[in-house]
Amino acid sequence: LELSERKRESLEELARMQQNLGHARSVLSAQQKFAKTIHVHEAVPVGALIEDLASINQDVLGREVSFETAFPTGLVLTTDRHKVLQILVNLVRNACWATRAGEAGGGTVRLVVTEQGERVCFEVRDQGVGIDPSELDLVFRHGFTRRRDGHGFGLHSSANTAVALGGELVGSSEGLGRGACFTLKLPREVPDA
Repeated sequence: LELSERKRESLEELARMQQNLGHARSVLSAQQKFAKTIHVHEAVPVGALIEDLASINQDVLGREVSFETAFPTGLVLTTDRHKVLQILVNLVRNACWATRAGEAGGGTVRLVVTEQGERVCFEVRDQGVGIDPSELDLVFRHGFTRRRDGHGFGLHSSANTAVALGGELVGSSEGLGRGACFTLKLPREVPDA
């Protein structure tokens, strides 16, 4: 019986490692592709962007975590589609992890897109483990992570990419156990660098 339990734990750990390796490969592949395509600005329908986002994240969305979206129909950005997707993929994956790691072990990740003047805001909200208020200033620092299997470069890289796109990435939480919200604020049209 003890051997069966160890085998089950080993198989679960192997599955987690394979998932993390797959995520690391996709991040590295995306970064290499993006490094070759600097300043590729195009008209990007927000609806198509969200479809791509859901497709890319299908491995982390599922029975434990539902994904809800709300966005204005017909909204189009002129931006670097791949860089925006890179940021949103990271935010949704982090939200899924936080939601599964929460006390209930599941819940909803919600993406709401709103127009605010000449800016478009992508708000990714989860019902997960939350963030201690004393750590809110640290979450964007390179190497900072609370995840055992985390790398500490996802939010740092995402924040830098947001600035490169003429926007910003901000985070908020009401505290531990109360979920978190990360908002990507982008101009409707990314200025040429």
